[in-house]
Amino acid sequence: MTKPEIIIGLFVILFLIGCQTSVEQVEEPEEEIVEIIQETVEENHIEEENVQEDVKELIKIKPVVKIKRFAISADEKKFDPDTIEVDKGDKVIITFNFNDKNIYFGGLDIRSDYFNVEYRKSDSAKSKTAEFVAEEPFTYTGYWPSSNKKKASGKVEVK
Repeated sequence: MTKPEIIIGLFVILFLIGCQTSVEQVEEPEEEIVEIIQETVEENHIEEENVQEDVKELIKIKPVVKIKRFAISADEKKFDPDTIEVDKGDKVIITFNFNDKNIYFGGLDIRSDYFNVEYRKSDSAKSKTAEFVAEEPFTYTGYWPSSNKKKASGKVEVK
């Protein structure tokens, strides 16, 4: 194999590793990447100094994003759980499951600096999803849509 073919092969490997990001909380991909690169170099009898700079660049690539999913029961009295904890840079997906028994007839809006969710009791889906990348801690709050009356609040803690 030629050096360009090997480099392309390594990029394909990195791409395939990156495609595994839908798996919950994939941790520390660098070790796996380094191992794959070392095996490729050894198997193809490549002199390390020939690809050293290219490998250094490849190792800097961090294709894995941690995804954290939460299901939160939501009504105007409370969010359960009312606090979730994530790491900075995590992609966070929250599914709000609405409890109609404790929601004003007009519905419930959930607002924050990172997302807004509008739920109406007439909606056929009793769940709504919010997605964001965690950067800093914040609060989200429920409101009655017609009067803007503030209701329950929840927190996102970012480490």
